[in-house]
Amino acid sequence: LMYAYTAGIQPKNNSTRQNVISDFHHPRKFYKNPLYLYNAWYVWNYFRFSTSAASDSVKDIAPHNENKDPRERDFAGSDLTAWIYDMFKPGEPFNNRNPFPGGEGVNRRIGFSDLPEEGQRYLQQQRKLSLLNFLNPVIFGINRIVTGPDFSFNALIQYTPTHFGNDISLLLPFQYRNNKFSLGFHRYSNYQASFPGVEFEYHEHKLTQSGNIYISAGLNAWQQPEKQVF
Repeated sequence: LMYAYTAGIQPKNNSTRQNVISDFHHPRKFYKNPLYLYNAWYVWNYFRFSTSAASDSVKDIAPHNENKDPRERDFAGSDLTAWIYDMFKPGEPFNNRNPFPGGEGVNRRIGFSDLPEEGQRYLQQQRKLSLLNFLNPVIFGINRIVTGPDFSFNALIQYTPTHFGNDISLLLPFQYRNNKFSLGFHRYSNYQASFPGVEFEYHEHKLTQSGNIYISAGLNAWQQPEKQVF
């Protein structure tokens, strides 16, 4: 479940990441600035909703519109409040949650007020960190920074929630002469500590003069919490 709670946000960030790299190394076919802005807003807005009283209202209202059969209901409701709840209460039996009104099983939805105080503070902190996703030069039309005839680069900062906490990364696509690269630095964090990560990729090295055959290779090295715990 911990992977599933954050799975809705991670594709948004991955979409931005892959498109930024692709548009840096290839002629851009159309403007994607609105897509990058939307992806950043989507992540922040989901955190905004999850830290508001609206998440409590949805917990109370939504069950009356859901199937009484637990097999046909949403498995979590608001992903981010459920994510925080399970990280701060990993050993709590699922059946301890409120009963589902008018049906079988439990109300799986978690509102902001259901979180322990430290969980509320942590979620509010994550909401603030999600603003880092707006620090993307491409949102503002800066697709490439040229420093000389042989070198150009761009930079992208991303905040991504993970099953054990979060990942804050700095991605640097760059080009030296006709060689295409990307370099990334990560800070993986749980509630107790932070762990480093680095990635490097060489993009589309031509194996033939015609350029019809090429190869890309990458290397990643990182540390993460033991047993992936929060």
